[in-house]
Amino acid sequence: MNITTLFLELLRFIPLLTVMGYAAYSDYKTGEVSNKVWRYIIIGGLITSLETAFFFSIPLLIINLAVIAVSVVLGFLMFKLGGGGADSKAFMTIGVSAPLFPLWSFLWPFPLPIVVLFIACVLALPALIFRNSDVPFLKRKIRFLPFMFIGLIFSLIL
Repeated sequence: MNITTLFLELLRFIPLLTVMGYAAYSDYKTGEVSNKVWRYIIIGGLITSLETAFFFSIPLLIINLAVIAVSVVLGFLMFKLGGGGADSKAFMTIGVSAPLFPLWSFLWPFPLPIVVLFIACVLALPALIFRNSDVPFLKRKIRFLPFMFIGLIFSLIL
């Protein structure tokens, strides 16, 4: 990995983590996330496109485009099937901004949005199961976006 690639990875993931962190906090506190937050999808998509076009091969560009398309379709389906608007926009943002695992991952090229969604579901499952218990934290309405943010962090650490 050269220094330019590392710089582009950091340029993509630091703002993505910042946007997702703010969105997760906002969703947890108020249950709503402003649509202005999701404007980052344009910047993330541009960085992903430039990085893929200049530093990788055409087959990887095709894989990136396929993952982005699947992420947008799944995010839209998530919204239409009763998921929150912020949850689906967050999923689309991850898909467009970081379609594949970062370069330091041994699973690369594996779709990052799918891994984030899987980790988020695994983390949210106990909260959903025990939400009728006497634990005050679990009596709140379960917000999925904070679990997606934690899943994003876990997937980047792996």
